[in-house]
Amino acid sequence: MTFPITNAGPHTFGLGVREDGAFFDKFAIATDTNFNPTAYGPFGPPETSAGVPPLPALAITSPTTNDQFNAGATIPITVQISQSTRLIVKVEFFSGVNKIGEATNSPYYLTWPGAPAGTKILTASLTDDLNDMVSSLPVTVIVNPAQGVSLTAGADAAGLTLTWTGGTAPYTVQRKASLSDPAWVDVVTTDLTTTMVPISGPSGFFRISTPLP
Repeated sequence: MTFPITNAGPHTFGLGVREDGAFFDKFAIATDTNFNPTAYGPFGPPETSAGVPPLPALAITSPTTNDQFNAGATIPITVQISQSTRLIVKVEFFSGVNKIGEATNSPYYLTWPGAPAGTKILTASLTDDLNDMVSSLPVTVIVNPAQGVSLTAGADAAGLTLTWTGGTAPYTVQRKASLSDPAWVDVVTTDLTTTMVPISGPSGFFRISTPLP
């Protein structure tokens, strides 16, 4: 390549190379003897995406398509990123168009708490240090509406064993000595679906309180 130079005097030629093994993508000519060949001045920033390795492939590995959860559940979302020399800045997670969180450190996963009922389309998006982005294919999951709690009880000398189904943890067992009492009193909070409570007094009424979705 030939460049005509019409002005007499010293000239500085700057050659800019991005990284080892990358393509040469900048050539600067200046008449200013104070020109900094690493600053590039009006020639643009020193970093471009030209010549960099391709972006890695990104895929959601868990949950998988058509997995089902109950409303209010905590859903762990994990991804797989193919090997690459790109510098990953973050991985963002979306339900539909709504961002539900991001991860900035490997292994790049998200724990999504309190998932609302409905059919959810989950995607992930990776951004590198050049602001280049790549997205995963969508994964559709089903979050079922919250169900009522079904409670059974059995008594023996040790106390009252309560067992229930439905709802979402944490569960709070509550008691009233009489249904006319103004408020329920918390007895125990648990993530299990069974517990034993002592029997006290001539009567007692129990219920299970569970978080709303």
